[in-house]
Amino acid sequence: MSNWPATVCTYFAALLLLLFGFIYFIKPSFLSYHQVATHKKWEELEPQMQTLILGFMRAISGGLLAGGFVIIVLQYQFNLTHQDWLPITILIFGSLLVTGLLYGMLLVRMKTQARPPLIVGLLGIVLLTIGFILNIFYLQH
Repeated sequence: MSNWPATVCTYFAALLLLLFGFIYFIKPSFLSYHQVATHKKWEELEPQMQTLILGFMRAISGGLLAGGFVIIVLQYQFNLTHQDWLPITILIFGSLLVTGLLYGMLLVRMKTQARPPLIVGLLGIVLLTIGFILNIFYLQH
């Protein structure tokens, strides 16, 4: 029996993290929803504020890139060894990372007019959960 459905779900969740991490790493200014939240264009911000925002974006980027990479490595290791502790580790690690992101996005959504991409975070949690269930099913059969 193949474990490709779980692998696809887990890798796709990791890919979302990597994609957002890459965007936050290379973007020279904030994203459009940040502009809505601040009511200012990037050029209107003082250089110190620009530096602070870019610093936060780069810090978040590092966590997202590392998280995506770790999830890929853990799923790959599970596919090789079938160690029963790996699926729950992937789920807990990924869920903690995405929950932190969702919390931040919810704060922005509730306190500003901005609409951060909550659906992407929710999709990540769903994919990690489906991957977990399928990994456990694979272990039992």
